[in-house]
Amino acid sequence: MIYNAAVDVHAEDKLGLLEMSLDGIEERDKIVLSYFKERQVPVATTIGGGYGGSSQQVAERHSLIFKAVKSVFSD
Repeated sequence: MIYNAAVDVHAEDKLGLLEMSLDGIEERDKIVLSYFKERQVPVATTIGGGYGGSSQQVAERHSLIFKAVKSVFSD
């Protein structure tokens, strides 16, 4: 499975309209990753989206997938 962990769903994104919070994005990522982990399906992730705000803010949003991976896959 290739999972595009796009962050243009964030509330402050110029193009996204879903208005998700940082916590919401991280929770979404955990749900997706957990679904495939439970079914023993290999997952590769990419980052995508992220328009507006400072590059620091966008980088923080992109880092959420790595936090989610650590949370779901650390034993």
